[in-house]
Order: sequence, then C-alpha cells, then structure tokens
Amino acid sequence: MYSPMDLTNPDFLFDVIISHQRRLEALERSGTQPINIKEKNMNAKSEMIKHVANRVVLCAKITHGKEYDDDRTNFVLRVGHTKADSEAFLQSLDFEYDSGFGGQELYGNIWYQDGTWSDRGEYDGSEWWQFQSAPKIPEECIADTNERNRNESL
Repeated sequence: MYSPMDLTNPDFLFDVIISHQRRLEALERSGTQPINIKEKNMNAKSEMIKHVANRVVLCAKITHGKEYDDDRTNFVLRVGHTKADSEAFLQSLDFEYDSGFGGQELYGNIWYQDGTWSDRGEYDGSEWWQFQSAPKIPEECIADTNERNRNESL
C-alpha cells in the first residue's frame, strides 16, 4: 500500500487520475460542463444567470452556508413573482462563495415554467447547477383510452 499524497508513487497517481476521470464522466452524464478547478471563488448571481440563460423561471429556493452551519441563509423567489421581485432576488445572490473542493456551500432548486428544473450537483465539495427534466413516460404506463372505455362499459 502507498502512503497518501505520495506523488512519486505510480499507484497513487493512477488512483488520482481514475478518480478525476470518474468525476468528469459523471458531469458529462448530467449534461453539465465541468468547472475550472483553479477558479474556486464563484459569484452566485453570475452563475445562476449564466445557467438559467433563456429559460423562464417559475420560482427558486437557494440556501447559502455549509450543511452544518447554524446561520444558513435562504433566498426565495416565489411563484407569481414580479420583475422587481426577480431583480431583488438576483441582487440578494450577488456574493462570492467557494465552489471548489471542501464542503458544499450553495444548495437549492430552480423550477422553470416548462416543467423542468435545476438543482445543485456536488462532488467532493466541488459544486455546480445541473439541468433536470422528467424522463419520457414508457408506453406501458400510458393508458389506452379505448380499452378503458370498453372495460368501464362491462
């Protein structure tokens, strides 16, 4: 066995490379672009604006603070919000946080008017927004209305 952080040991370096490769594969599966690991400080407002792009936001709830912090802050954009509400919500997110390795600092969900949503992804303390959509409903889950009408008439 090798000692932790032994940069001269090929087994350790191989494990680091495999771990990094698995992380990149997980990001790729989620459709998320990996963040620049060197750029740890992230502006929450800028990150959200870039992620949301041209999607229409229905509502959002974002929490800032480490999971174990007693003084976590919640930011909420309610359904039916006005333009002024949206601007105030975004202004409240105008802060820097450490999106690099360590503990996750930003949690939450953004719901869109088209029924999709975004949530926070996290791996080993590195964090990002990831877009989600409901999976396609399989054919066996879709009721045949003609068959149902025949069964109801019996």
